[in-house]
Amino acid sequence: MRKKINKYDIALITFIVIINCFLLYYFSLNLTKPKESIAQIYSENELVGEYKLKTGYENEFEVKTKNGKGYNFIKIKNNEIWVEDASCPDLNCVHQGEINSTGQVVVCLPNKMIIKIKENNSDDNDDIDFYAQ
Repeated sequence: MRKKINKYDIALITFIVIINCFLLYYFSLNLTKPKESIAQIYSENELVGEYKLKTGYENEFEVKTKNGKGYNFIKIKNNEIWVEDASCPDLNCVHQGEINSTGQVVVCLPNKMIIKIKENNSDDNDDIDFYAQ
């Protein structure tokens, strides 16, 4: 014995489909909103600069070690930051490439330099806990 679908079943299915479409639309808007990111640059355990990663902003600069023997040449362009050149022998920091997402890092161990990307939240206390030497 088969039961037929009545008008209440159709109304319930339609309601569920409409709610799901609304939720998909709402969450897709929230996921696609670009969040402003900040690149923090640390050299020898000290914050030497913070740069906003935004469209149309370009910058290039050099971060030197305290003893003046090491350097990292850093470039910012099109919401990305990377190490263009460095004085370290292996150039691993150069080969790490461009970063642009929250949580990504570029590390140069010989020059004791770190580039860290985080979200632009003024109440965020997500600092580096410690440095290994």
